[in-house]
Amino acid sequence: MKHVYLILSSFFASTFLFAQGYVSDRVYMGPGYMNEVFYSLSNDSVGAAPVKNWDLAFSVYGGTSDEFLSILANHVNGVNIYLNNTPANQTNFDNFDTTGYQSWQQLFNTDTSWWYGAFNREPYAHPNYSWGTYTTNGTMSGRFIYLVELKTTGQPTLYKKLWIKKKSSISGSVSIEFTYANLDGSDLQALTFNDVQNTYSGKRYMFFSLRNNQALDREPARDAWDITFTRYTAYLSMGGPPTYYPVTGVLLNQGVQAARVGGVLPGDAQEGMAPYRTAMNTVGHDWKSFNNSTMQWSIVDTLSYFIKDLNGAIWHLYFTGFGGQATGMCEFDKKLVSSAGLGQEDYQNLILYPNPAKETTYLITEFSKPGVARMDILNMHGQFVYSQNITVGQNFTATPVDLGRLSSGLYLVRLTQANVVFQARLMVER
Repeated sequence: MKHVYLILSSFFASTFLFAQGYVSDRVYMGPGYMNEVFYSLSNDSVGAAPVKNWDLAFSVYGGTSDEFLSILANHVNGVNIYLNNTPANQTNFDNFDTTGYQSWQQLFNTDTSWWYGAFNREPYAHPNYSWGTYTTNGTMSGRFIYLVELKTTGQPTLYKKLWIKKKSSISGSVSIEFTYANLDGSDLQALTFNDVQNTYSGKRYMFFSLRNNQALDREPARDAWDITFTRYTAYLSMGGPPTYYPVTGVLLNQGVQAARVGGVLPGDAQEGMAPYRTAMNTVGHDWKSFNNSTMQWSIVDTLSYFIKDLNGAIWHLYFTGFGGQATGMCEFDKKLVSSAGLGQEDYQNLILYPNPAKETTYLITEFSKPGVARMDILNMHGQFVYSQNITVGQNFTATPVDLGRLSSGLYLVRLTQANVVFQARLMVER
């Protein structure tokens, strides 16, 4: 075994600079990009939800900030919002006239901030804040009646009139009140949701389906994920005047920053080549392109990203594949560049070799603080299938891991020492 250790140590000492600790991963949104996948750079996928199960989203934040005012429309679910500045009152709601609505102002979410939705993009001038007017005691009252167009492939288009009556933030309790109906007044729904900040504790939004008259809790806690793989609407020029198009890409969570490094191969990219930005579309959708001649997707090979996650750790990420509508697969490599809350001297690396492996793989570690670490192996459902304690040292340490108990498939190997966690994917082949 000592002979094997020396060979492996020598091998990894000479190749570590080339491998650089990158871990390959894939996210599947499903056929037709049907799911939004929430992803933590340190913990991988943490949740998924159907892209088209909601129509509106109401922020559950308190206060009077953009976060409080935010109301989103799900444009990729065929939701279009039209405004003719019809003042909000019961008479105008009952007699809402949509004649010539095609010429009305159409409202869209931004693709740069989560907090500027279709309903709150207009400039604020106290007491008017886009959709609402500040009245008193932390309360916004709705200013307008909106037309909501709901398009569904293969089904008749639905039209609803919407009155966002009130949103309040009083003593830490956030409530939302809105009314909607068919244009003829039928199927009237007058709804009030009290204390949504606690009902959806730790979340950003209460999502709502106008089609099903249902409030939805569809996203993980806001501090559990860094990026989301999803469908959204971007303002693009496709050979003509700019307009809004549905795209598939990656958006940053609030509090996450990214630096976009273009024009160099990922292996040559260095932190500091581009500034960090907070715009949620910094990674965006244009890391791939579709070739109409070959009918294939290709990846931009001179584009990569340094992403500062919610914990302050910095990752280098670049894309290696895209599956298109058939699978919604996004393939990428990532590497931890620096760890938050720990000096670089406190944290090194974990490599598995060989990988894929059949009967045995070697856990190659290097920590500056020798000691005992816990190794856990989890399947892709997050279930623990094997654990053991191993000794890690200041030099490359190779620990054999018997894979005889594992069936073929993909696993996550996690190493923990003194609150430092590193993980890598392992493919077992029989």
